[in-house]
Amino acid sequence: MPEYRLNRVFGEASLIWEVDESGRPSVVLRADGYRGFEVICQGAHGEILPDLLSRRCGVDSLYHRIGACIALERALKVQLPDVAWKIRELILACQLFRRHSLTMILHVLPDLFFPASDLSVRNLVGLFRVDRDVARRMMSLAALGERILRELCLRSVHPVIVVPGGITGIPREESIQALKGLITDAMELVKETSRLVKMLLRRNEELVMSLSIPADIEMAAMTPPFGPSWEGLRVLGLPEGTNVDRAEELIKRAERFNLPHTMLEACRLKDQVGKVSTGPLARVNSGGGQGSEVAEAELEELKRTWGFPFKGILLSHAIRMTEMMMALERIHRLLSRFDEWKKEESRNELAPGSGRGAVALEGAEGIHLYEVAVEDGYISSVSYHSPLQWNITAMLGILQEEALMAGEEIGGPRWQAKSGLSVRSFAPCFFCASG
Repeated sequence: MPEYRLNRVFGEASLIWEVDESGRPSVVLRADGYRGFEVICQGAHGEILPDLLSRRCGVDSLYHRIGACIALERALKVQLPDVAWKIRELILACQLFRRHSLTMILHVLPDLFFPASDLSVRNLVGLFRVDRDVARRMMSLAALGERILRELCLRSVHPVIVVPGGITGIPREESIQALKGLITDAMELVKETSRLVKMLLRRNEELVMSLSIPADIEMAAMTPPFGPSWEGLRVLGLPEGTNVDRAEELIKRAERFNLPHTMLEACRLKDQVGKVSTGPLARVNSGGGQGSEVAEAELEELKRTWGFPFKGILLSHAIRMTEMMMALERIHRLLSRFDEWKKEESRNELAPGSGRGAVALEGAEGIHLYEVAVEDGYISSVSYHSPLQWNITAMLGILQEEALMAGEEIGGPRWQAKSGLSVRSFAPCFFCASG
């Protein structure tokens, strides 16, 4: 069958299409790269679980590390020092900013500038040739995201400051001062970029309105920096009387199933009919706001322009910009309390034990769901559901609709451009989803 290799995604994936005897086109998503992390972790000592799971992916390694630590701590009933929670919240806000900055430069702006152009143009180099100022601003934004995380964690990829029982230590005073300066620079750059994204979305209004996400159930976890708790879940679209508000309940309802032609697995909720969505649109639609002054004002403007709740998947790009503002405001508030943290203990030691723990951790692109079982300090089982696994049925729904609209032209340049744009709107990580 013919194959179109997707570019500018995290991992490797392709679209395969065919036309049956009646002339009806169809498309499937294929991704390879299964590594078997859930099997590799079995039998490992509990304390090295975060090191193992964080190697599942580079761009989302911090989510895997923190998710593994929390699930392990819950399994062994370890209480964290308050300062460890605050530093973890600070790290997650920095990771959110960094992840969205990468998404904007890799996925968003080339697609919004050149939605129907050839692949040779629709990339960062093409953007640089057309508008060097915009390209430089985006490179600066991505560089700021890396620097912010590096100042806090000493390195931006696979940092090890978060460990089971807490954190390895309080960040240095000079790092905190450097962070405060970076935040001021970053906020102005984000506001500038947000204005550009809104202008490009209005310019592509017809495309925005044509790509509605076909989700019946929208899910978000109220974990920092998106909410006040590490426990709650917000789920829209479930039948009346159905309640899913904790990670343990979501684990029981989550059901993974294989997709054809691929190593990918998809997730759904047992006994529920309809497609599930998680990520920026689901967070805003289920929560209604951002909870910080600058981000909230930006979000209200988007609501007036596009209506609410948001349906167009391309609008998630504008939501990402508001979340970057929210992350910077959250970082500023947390840094203002730094002097209170310096005197506190940052870690409680883990004692060997047995138990089971779960956490639904809200990442930049949706819910990372972890469950860990421990026996005498060793891992007996690990279960993980990635944001892409939740989103993949909605993504395939969009791709199938585009295949039907393309008809006999499926596989052509216009179809390739629109389908690639749709996939990248989810900012998917195929490394995380293929295991």
